[in-house]
Amino acid sequence: MFHFSRRTLWIIIYITIPLIILLNSLGPKPNIAGEPAPEAPTWSLDELALECARQVCTLALAGAEHIRVSALLDRIPTGQVAVPAAFDLQTQQLGGRFVISLEGPANASSQAELMAFLRQWLPADGALNWVVTGAISDELVAQLNALETIRSGPGLALSLEPLKALTRLTAPALGTAEQLSFLLWIDLLNGRLAAYSIQGQWRDRQASSYVNFNGTLSADLFYPVDLAELAPVLAAYRAAGAERQRNAAQIDRYAVTAELYRLPLSFFINQPERLATLSLASVNEMREFALGQITAPLR
Repeated sequence: MFHFSRRTLWIIIYITIPLIILLNSLGPKPNIAGEPAPEAPTWSLDELALECARQVCTLALAGAEHIRVSALLDRIPTGQVAVPAAFDLQTQQLGGRFVISLEGPANASSQAELMAFLRQWLPADGALNWVVTGAISDELVAQLNALETIRSGPGLALSLEPLKALTRLTAPALGTAEQLSFLLWIDLLNGRLAAYSIQGQWRDRQASSYVNFNGTLSADLFYPVDLAELAPVLAAYRAAGAERQRNAAQIDRYAVTAELYRLPLSFFINQPERLATLSLASVNEMREFALGQITAPLR
């Protein structure tokens, strides 16, 4: 049986893209002590369909009781407006956009409060796209489209400057075959760095993802990967990719990422095919690619 660190398991579970750190879970609130945690419902990847019209992309989940509404902005809201009590709010800078995500009940009264909040809080100008997953209604989609012209909040321009780091490695473009091999190489490199108290963290603020390290990397750590090192991690990746069920939070991540990076949803649905292309040669190619970056000055 293979054993992995908590960090490695996080990467394996969310293998699809290098959004490991910034994509926070939109899970339920903690349970009262002593109560068993309810099992989150799941949906098959083979039954998902992302539909986009005007500014709104929707992914309906049969039987879902909640909605997840995400606004993709190029400005940061600065107004002081109370978030509706029924909704949980999360914000992050991702893929060159500022992403606001709200999760809450799908009933009419809660959605009315949500629309009033968004109308006041969202910046009046700038680009705006929506991703909605869960229990979706035509009325909700129409209301979101209407916000294109009636939002009235103040906002600031989004800064795309990369976060400071002692070492930074830039990943290949999302959606390419090289990107997945690079993801696996970074996982292996982090394992090699564990003894040195140096760790890499994925950053996805900009259109291109990169990994920041809290220390200087030695070229000695970039020795070739062999099958003994690769096999257990690759096997775990492929086993996780073969699982076809996903919960609502995972599916929402896929939909938001697909819209941000202009990827088809099949990019996530066809994980087994993409994982099958990973090999010792492809991982070592990305090791060499990363090695070529460690002597380049940060910009």
